[in-house]
Amino acid sequence: SNNGSLPEVVGIPELCFPERDADQLADRLKRVLNLKVSAYDDLVALGLSQAERYRGQKCASGMMSLFRRGA
Repeated sequence: SNNGSLPEVVGIPELCFPERDADQLADRLKRVLNLKVSAYDDLVALGLSQAERYRGQKCASGMMSLFRRGA
């Protein structure tokens, strides 16, 4: 959905949809399922890249850096 930080985490605002909107969710799923192989591969690569940004250790290190600067 497009709530909270999900659009930032997903990285593709066009794939986000209003919370509890089943029609919009179905539309987004159809879009992904109908992608050409090359576009799908690009989407997977983007997803893996986004996931790397939010790895636990990386997030924890970034938070500790912010805390140290603020102290």
